[in-house]
Amino acid sequence: MRYKTLNDAARNSLVADVYRRTLSPGDIRIWYRKAPDPDVVDEELRMYLLDLGMGSEWIKEKGVLLPTPNNIWRSHTKLGSIAGQGRVTDVSQSGEPAVEAIYEALQGDFWSPQGEARDLIRGLGLRHTSMSMGDMIHFPDGALWMVDTFGFKKIWPKSNPRRKAKKKAARKNPDRRAILRRAMRGT
Repeated sequence: MRYKTLNDAARNSLVADVYRRTLSPGDIRIWYRKAPDPDVVDEELRMYLLDLGMGSEWIKEKGVLLPTPNNIWRSHTKLGSIAGQGRVTDVSQSGEPAVEAIYEALQGDFWSPQGEARDLIRGLGLRHTSMSMGDMIHFPDGALWMVDTFGFKKIWPKSNPRRKAKKKAARKNPDRRAILRRAMRGT
């Protein structure tokens, strides 16, 4: 059986039941990091793709900007959409346990035990079957998780304690709200 989509793994009897449930059609988008092509003229893009595969600490040291849901297509290729385990709302809010289960299900030995995904992977211009560092999991609630050196890093939405404090202060003080509105409009 050759896969045409990621969800074909859910119909493969060689794939364990727990992984077939995880890989069935759903709303969790799986993005694999594009392969840095040595023939690409854009050296900056090639280096960016390499940096993404080095983990979040490396990226932070280099000052590399991480993808967001709006621009992920530039650095990643959508492998497909899956259900995950349980209801999507339960999975996306449980965070790390969900990404661990998805990561495990997307190891080549489990979802493509006899090379069934080879044509799919090549057809998408990718070079790796197993989920690995720099690959992304995008949940319906907007959360974007990256496979990191050890475990995962939630990279979107970013938490900004200063912005949260300002919003909280504005809610308590109506005058402050008006000041903030004017500041946002530039008046």
